[in-house]
Amino acid sequence: MPDYLHLSELHINIIDKETLNDMKKFIDFFHIRYINFGKIPLCNLNEQHGFKIGNFCFPLCVRCSAIFFSVIIIFVLIKFFDKQFNIKQVLFISMLHVPCIVDGILQSFFGIESNVFRRSTTGILCGISFAVTISYCAEKIYRIFFSENRNSLMIKKR
Repeated sequence: MPDYLHLSELHINIIDKETLNDMKKFIDFFHIRYINFGKIPLCNLNEQHGFKIGNFCFPLCVRCSAIFFSVIIIFVLIKFFDKQFNIKQVLFISMLHVPCIVDGILQSFFGIESNVFRRSTTGILCGISFAVTISYCAEKIYRIFFSENRNSLMIKKR
């Protein structure tokens, strides 16, 4: 018996077939979006859900665009007016996610197709909710870690 082994004699599978298939799906996910940039929205790959100018289709669908732009606008308004929210306001505003979730459930499970108005309206409401919730959480985290009087924010033992 030889003291060495040839590589051809080693039968070690570094990557099994399931992992390889998962990797191919992952690569295909991005490849499809790359080759279709400007033709269909990248988020849901549905041509009817996107904004078009001529032959160019925006990379986000109507709902995602509404979420994106409303988050930016609300962040600017919160910063400009120096608005701070309390927990009751944030919980109430976070309920603005519900119409978007209901619309998504109606489309996914019941086959009820929404129109552009409903997509943009639910996107704007969802974006407002995201922005307020994120700004509230960011402000609380900032106060806990970077405020000068952070000891007053800690829970006191009795």
